[in-house]
Amino acid sequence: MKRSTLRSAVPGTSGPRLFAAGLVWLTISAGAVAAPEVLDPIEVRAARPPMDESFDAELVRDELGCDLAEDLGRMSGITKIRKGGIASDIVIRGFYRDNLAVLIDGTRIQGACPNRMDPPAFHLDSTEVERVDVQRGPFDVRQAGCLGGVLEVRTRDAKQGFHGEMNLGGGSFDRFDGSGFLSYGAPRRSFLGGASVKRSDAYRMGDGRRFTELDFPKPANRYRPQDRDGLAYDMRTGWAKATFGSDRDRRFDLSYTRQEADDVLYPYLFMDAVFDDSDQVNGTYRWRGKGRVEQGLAQWYWNRVEHEMDDRKRASSTANPVTAVGALPRVYSMRTLATSEVTGGRAEATLRGAGSMLVGTDFYSRQWNAVTTRLQMGRYLDASSVPDVRVDNLGFYAQQRRSVGKGRRLVCGVRVDLADSRARTDCASLYRRFGTEARTEALDTTFTGNVQYQFPVGEKFEAFVGVGHGARLPDAQERFFALPSTPMSRGTVGNPALKPVENSELDASLTYTGGRFSGRATVFYSELGEYIIPTAVRAGNDSVKTYRGVDARQYGVEATGRLNVTRKMTLTNNLTYTRGQNDTESLELPEMPPLRFDSRLRWDDGRSFVELEEVATARQNLIDARIGETPTPGWAITNLKVGRRGSGYKAAIGVINLLDHFYVEHLSNLRDPFAVGVKVPEPGRTVYATYQRTF
Repeated sequence: MKRSTLRSAVPGTSGPRLFAAGLVWLTISAGAVAAPEVLDPIEVRAARPPMDESFDAELVRDELGCDLAEDLGRMSGITKIRKGGIASDIVIRGFYRDNLAVLIDGTRIQGACPNRMDPPAFHLDSTEVERVDVQRGPFDVRQAGCLGGVLEVRTRDAKQGFHGEMNLGGGSFDRFDGSGFLSYGAPRRSFLGGASVKRSDAYRMGDGRRFTELDFPKPANRYRPQDRDGLAYDMRTGWAKATFGSDRDRRFDLSYTRQEADDVLYPYLFMDAVFDDSDQVNGTYRWRGKGRVEQGLAQWYWNRVEHEMDDRKRASSTANPVTAVGALPRVYSMRTLATSEVTGGRAEATLRGAGSMLVGTDFYSRQWNAVTTRLQMGRYLDASSVPDVRVDNLGFYAQQRRSVGKGRRLVCGVRVDLADSRARTDCASLYRRFGTEARTEALDTTFTGNVQYQFPVGEKFEAFVGVGHGARLPDAQERFFALPSTPMSRGTVGNPALKPVENSELDASLTYTGGRFSGRATVFYSELGEYIIPTAVRAGNDSVKTYRGVDARQYGVEATGRLNVTRKMTLTNNLTYTRGQNDTESLELPEMPPLRFDSRLRWDDGRSFVELEEVATARQNLIDARIGETPTPGWAITNLKVGRRGSGYKAAIGVINLLDHFYVEHLSNLRDPFAVGVKVPEPGRTVYATYQRTF
């Protein structure tokens, strides 16, 4: 199907009215904004708590990571869920999907695929990224849905003068990455534009087979022989950003990104993406004032994702799925067309006084629609799998930061959210059949907040204690998904009775800085209410997958350390452990990552560098077998990278999984409606080379 034929999903008018109400609240709180004056640059980063870190994207531009999830694996507590050659999901302390808030320059983008083929971070190119701010735990009241953490991508700004960058990379499995940008910056205006292409064939696993040659539980899910050696993905991205004004008084940023992805293979699902396209527009105005308001921000954004997936490359699209031969009336036996559109905004002000007081309001409206077509008894029948669901969310928040003594910092924040979720296509009879509430609308109010305290312990230690309460809404798939069973496949039905998920968390850490060594140890403990897990429900002889809320606990430890062995050599180690327990049913909480350790030894004299990395995980036996989880063996791999930099260039070559081990990450997305029940192994030995030229 052509891209232009997807149905439009245009938000209505209730959202802007709610946002206008928020602006009135902000005006009352902040008072009138005085005329601007020239001050320091607008973005002044305060002392940050230990669970709030930034990842500099420049550190991994000499590697050939497929996406942001692979790049962030260097950080303690962050893992990924592999689905294929690209578009992995980011996991922080066992939280992922809607349990994390993922933003791009403050904007909330949601993928269209009901199976998370396109997680939010998929919809930008790594060349756009300046840094990634990672907030662990429910400690950010600026964002709705901050349950397990916030991950915010910050894109590049143009620097003063005329600059450019070109990046070329290639490697095993016919991998090619090419990107570049040009920018011009003047005192009162700047412009930046760039483009990228990425493509690769299906990678080979440690046993020598391509991932398209996996052994699937059902023969119908196998890739057809003629499609096993083709592209695993083909992506093109273009972006532009214009900035007007000065960092020191007032500034307006306007950006646009367009991405097109074709032929993206997802072996863990029944289907693969035919195309996945996105458009993003973001406008942000910042100013500094005098009087009561120190600085302010107003933002408005819009994005849209169009998605098509089908099984045309699988044996299920043939007349005889066992032998994968013969033609059907159409090129597929199953297809989903989906759109997701988000409109949102924010207005906030920082007030002068004792410490720093931030007050604000934000709003977003998401329209999500998906239609799944399946061949049944010789006929193609449509089902409103995501039944045209609209979610409007309005939030108000306030946060106080202040110094309470030498080296002592206190942060307190509160937030309230009002949300209206409704399915415009009525599937109540399907919900009623499986014993859930037969309704298509939900109104929710959530209250969140936190208290954080940092203080010195002697001359070289700093301690942190934080208590936070976060919440997030059940998403449209969990609440309203409506895909009945067929003779060939098990159905998935949402649960409209789901309540918002809540997380009450305690974090404590101790940081040491002194001499050649620095390190940090963190412990965390979460009490989870109405935590959503997949389950099964039966009506007669028909069993479907659905969702339920349980009370649970999640706890763990993170440790990181860095030793300057010599002036040119450093050793960095990370250790992460997370465990979850389902208290309602006295079971293990599913989808928990195992114990993980990584160590990097790097020699760097400023021009040449060599880096050796070891990554290992323990066996994961703590599973919930009822939803199909199975134990995962532990594994260890070795990565090696060497490179050289000079005036205006940087080149590197590297090997991932040097010893060509066959291994599988534990997390597997078993909750997805179209999961085939197979874990996707990681790539075998992968050789790559990169070259960067700047001017």
